[in-house]
Amino acid sequence: MLCRQTNAIGKLRARVLHGAAMAVTAVVIVAAVTSKLQGDTFDERIQAAPKCHVARQELSAAGAAVLESVAQAYAKLGRMPSYPEYLELLVGAKQNLTASDRLNLYWVFGSVQRPPISPIELHDLFRAERAALTSFSTRYEVRYLVESRPQNAPEPPAGEYRKECRFSFDGQKLLLESSDYRGAALQRKQVEAYDGQLLRGRDERPDGSISATIAKLGSRKRFFAEGNPLLCAKLLEGTADLQADEQGNWDDLGALAEHQFVYETPVKVGGLNCAVVGNENVQVFCAPKCGFAVVEQRMGEIQVDLKTGGYASSKSYIVLANSDFMRINEKTWLPRRSEFRWTKQDEIVKHYVVTVDAIEANPALPDVAFSGIIPDGAFVVDAVRNKTYREGAGDGEK
Repeated sequence: MLCRQTNAIGKLRARVLHGAAMAVTAVVIVAAVTSKLQGDTFDERIQAAPKCHVARQELSAAGAAVLESVAQAYAKLGRMPSYPEYLELLVGAKQNLTASDRLNLYWVFGSVQRPPISPIELHDLFRAERAALTSFSTRYEVRYLVESRPQNAPEPPAGEYRKECRFSFDGQKLLLESSDYRGAALQRKQVEAYDGQLLRGRDERPDGSISATIAKLGSRKRFFAEGNPLLCAKLLEGTADLQADEQGNWDDLGALAEHQFVYETPVKVGGLNCAVVGNENVQVFCAPKCGFAVVEQRMGEIQVDLKTGGYASSKSYIVLANSDFMRINEKTWLPRRSEFRWTKQDEIVKHYVVTVDAIEANPALPDVAFSGIIPDGAFVVDAVRNKTYREGAGDGEK
């Protein structure tokens, strides 16, 4: 549901990035985020934006009525409505809209923006920040206040569930250690390491038993578990870090910025003025003061009313809120606290809080950290050589 418009919006990418890219880029870098009008009317903005007036002409009477309400709000406020205000107008209009109406409204409102940074510039900023991290190390804890579980599954055992994690990468090499606790009791400890060639895993149980695996790496995404500060910051590169399609990947803000609009009117979130990136399905609030760090991400707050084709408030949505930012290099800020809430039909079905204990950018990491994780005596399932053995027993490899 949250990604239902991704493909349709993707079809507009040619219109956004090719038909209007040069003109939009020239316009958006002119004005800083401001609450003042630029001496022109909403209609004049539409006329000035390439192909925007064509999209307006394609609106039905209902779609035109919604756009008129946006124009009236623009005149009344003395500024462009913020994106949350625009969403309120969509919901409040209660109009019977076609799919074409919804896409054309998205296109028109996005095209008339004059944000502090263009979509391409924001894309390039996040790509440069990610590229500057050639190695990285962090320790963090995830506390689950509400645990998600399959429908009709039994209640989880008593005691708060939490994970203590250590994550590192160095170029292509990756390491993730996680210890699972129920209350104060250690339930399980897992270590996975990729040395650039093989994926090695170690699983320790409270009874002292240790098992291990060796395999080829299928996806790097497994190392970027929920709570990872880079994941919470949306600083990952979709195709490289997550092996995901960039356009439909909400964990890659660089790709999201490239394929969506940036909106000009700032919104205060967590005490910081934020620029907004996104569409009706997902909005990301970025703080220029902290290098456009992600302060909040909202997904699914409004939905298409299947009866009318218009918009309605949703009872199922996701909010990720980041705070307590730490500057780790000249341009990059990462959150030391993140809170995730997933609500379904007005009931919170998943809720966790992340606390970061340590972050180190570009540390020197020894090669053995990514390969020497299987101790002598561990029972090993080696999927590469299709055999099992005891590590150190003469038939395995160290």
